[in-house]
Parts: sequence; structure tokens; C-alpha cells
Amino acid sequence: MKKFLAAAISTIMLSIPLSNVAAASKSLAESESIQVSNSLERILEKDNVSKEELREYSKRARAELSGKPNLQWKLGAVKNAVKFVVDHHNLIPSKTIRGWVDKYGNKMMDALDTLESGTRIGLQLAFEEAGIPRNVAKAIADFIVTFIL
Repeated sequence: MKKFLAAAISTIMLSIPLSNVAAASKSLAESESIQVSNSLERILEKDNVSKEELREYSKRARAELSGKPNLQWKLGAVKNAVKFVVDHHNLIPSKTIRGWVDKYGNKMMDALDTLESGTRIGLQLAFEEAGIPRNVAKAIADFIVTFIL
């Protein structure tokens, strides 16, 4: 039964056109209206980060992460996004977020082992389980989901 389910899931996942995923992410990247949570918005305002800097960062991160399909693409995309943010933290336009990623980067990588959901709350919970304070975990998860995914 498990082999049948695994084969069925694999077939379904392989039949989903990856071009639709790429087109959707491209249209999102080009969208002018980026919605940001209140806490992240306050952090970005405090650090005087312009929308143009955020668009440029988002475009660069998405370009780096595109073309890496995974059977579990959503969870895989989140893991790749976290790895990108940690590996390239010096590119983050917000000084506050950059400092937190620099400080908690190892814990963020550890959180990937416990990540069960490719959602914003799933990412936040994994960060919290890894020992990152709740407000920091929420802001970093918001940043990753809003500007990279």
C-alpha cells in the first residue's frame, strides 16, 4: 500500500507543470504591491529600507533559487530560501534582520531538520523550536516568506 501511495504521489507531483510555478513566482516578484506584516514593516521602516532595495533583494534571491525543482517543492523551496538567507545574509537590506540572521544563522539551519510545513507559521515554529526568540523568529519567517517565496 505504501509503495502504491508513493508511486501515485510521485506521478502526481511530476505531472504538475513546473512552468506554472515559475510563472506564478515571476508575477509575484514583479508585483508592485508587497504586503508586509506590521512587525516586519516597523523593522524595515526603522532601518530605512526602501521598497526598491527590497524589490532588488527579492529579485536576486528568487533568481538564485529558481530552477531547483524538488518533488516536495514547497517544503524544498522554504529550505532553500532559509539556506540562501543564511549564506547570503550580507545582502539583506535591513540591518536588524541581517543582524538577527547573522546571530541566529546556525539555529536557523538546525530548524530545517524540524521543519514540517512550508508555511510562514511552520517556519516560525521551527525557528522557535531551534531556540530563536518568538519575536525574532516571527520577523525572520515573515521576511523570508514575503520577500523570497
